[in-house]
Amino acid sequence: YFVPNVKQKVSWIPSTEYSEPYGLMKLILVSLLPLSVDRVIVLDNNITVVSDIQGLWAYFNEIRKNEKLFAVVEDLSIQYLETQSWSRKIFNTNVMLFDLQAM
Repeated sequence: YFVPNVKQKVSWIPSTEYSEPYGLMKLILVSLLPLSVDRVIVLDNNITVVSDIQGLWAYFNEIRKNEKLFAVVEDLSIQYLETQSWSRKIFNTNVMLFDLQAM
């Protein structure tokens, strides 16, 4: 995809992340994929996969059973737990599962 066009679509989102707006682009990834794609696992470029991700792919069954559109986890890193006093939950988007069929 052409980055300037995608960057424009997420530039309105307030963020203090070092990677913004590029880190935010994955949030609109679903609008960039062909309609024939019904599920997608999004991995950040700093993720190392050391085993079969079939178990992660199988988690889509749980998402669909619970009528969810996507799955992410709460960020429990030291950066957020010890150095910040957050009044809201922060979610880690290094690994995301999107059920595009449900969207």
